[in-house]
Amino acid sequence: MYAKRLFLPPICSHRVEDFLESIIFPLHESGSLTILKILAQRNYACLLVSTSGATALLRYTPGEVSITSGSKQVLRSLHRLLLRKISELCRHGSSPELLLVFIGENPLPDAESRVAAALTRSGARVAIFSAFFIAFHWFLSSFTRLDLALGMLLSLVVTTLAAVALPPYLMLRALPRWRVPRGQMVRVYKVVLERLDDEVYTAALLAKASISKRRGAYLRPDEVRRVLEEWGVPVREVKLLEYDLYRMLGDGERAVLYITPVPEVTALSLGFARRFSSIVLNAELLVDLEPDELSAVLEHELEHLDRRDTVFLALMLVLGLVPLAFANPLAAHASALVAYLAAYAVFLILLSRAVEVRADLAAAARKGAEPLKRAVIKLEYPELLRGTSLRSRVLSILSLSPQPPAWLRIAILEKHAGKRCSLLQALLANVLALKLALEFDCRPITRTCPDSLTQEAGWRSVAALSSTSYSRNT
Repeated sequence: MYAKRLFLPPICSHRVEDFLESIIFPLHESGSLTILKILAQRNYACLLVSTSGATALLRYTPGEVSITSGSKQVLRSLHRLLLRKISELCRHGSSPELLLVFIGENPLPDAESRVAAALTRSGARVAIFSAFFIAFHWFLSSFTRLDLALGMLLSLVVTTLAAVALPPYLMLRALPRWRVPRGQMVRVYKVVLERLDDEVYTAALLAKASISKRRGAYLRPDEVRRVLEEWGVPVREVKLLEYDLYRMLGDGERAVLYITPVPEVTALSLGFARRFSSIVLNAELLVDLEPDELSAVLEHELEHLDRRDTVFLALMLVLGLVPLAFANPLAAHASALVAYLAAYAVFLILLSRAVEVRADLAAAARKGAEPLKRAVIKLEYPELLRGTSLRSRVLSILSLSPQPPAWLRIAILEKHAGKRCSLLQALLANVLALKLALEFDCRPITRTCPDSLTQEAGWRSVAALSSTSYSRNT
């Protein structure tokens, strides 16, 4: 049996009924494939189809299409067919959007942060903290009597600790963000435009400034549309979305919520405990994610705060570097010192990834694995595309990123769905990532489909499936 997955960008993540009406039924009517049976539910659809003399089982959930077949040729043919059809619909259906965000009755202005943008780039962080290391070592050698080895070691410890602990807090301070008071709704006007060029962009900025001056007024979507059109903005549709974010967190939660328009940050949680903690959300998340997906993301961030993961990782970093000051034989041999530091760096990377996996599984146990999985697909789609081949998945495992690859997060969510895990179990899952990389595309991905469909497919013969009619079970 062969299997293949096709992940969809957020703009092409259709509902189940839209996927059937816009993609599957037209392909059936054109003769590109034959629908044998369909099981359509609210959040997924299972289809038994036939093409080129062989059967295949399709499973669709918002954001993902899974194809399983006993014929490798049919698998490739269906993959190309669906990819071409979905890409065509995405090109025709995509429209530029304009967002107007209100916290209570106060509008959220457009803003950007060069400091936050720089801190999100690894090259900039390396340059900043390399300069910090040189300056700190020069200070120690000039004003203290420490020998060269101990001065280098102390400079390395301080610089590494600063590189781990400071960027999130510096980013939080540099971010233009607006606090969400308890009891106030967050309103988002999603404006779909007919086109977007320089003239329309300028008119949209002026219209947003005009709307932002109307403090204290609860605008209806038709009023927003009228103001935009008065400024010459070609509007296709205005949709109002409202969120009570603190209700998603729960009545007992003490974390403070902020909204930021800066695109470099999607979701960020900082603090030593929930009482002294902050969660920053990007405004676009409110549009890109469904309410259950947004709730799962918030639960993921709260798990970090519950476990005090920031403090834990910083302490583990210090504990790993402090023994070097008392290991004179190790410090005397450069090769042994480099080997120790490299091994501990790998351990810290695996530990950081394990912390993320533990937060994923805890959020999935409370809010469900599917909403969090769909959120990962939407938020990490560009990175997820790079994990479509076995070679790219192996390379992503060997990368130095402290974040687990998107495909690995999805694979672990599917394997341990609904189960909480300890840090040791999460660490073991990351150690066994190579095994998951081999199984990712060929895992049983049709387990939510009824056994009757998988048994009827047979994967051997289509003689018993001569009927070309299809039935629809809802």
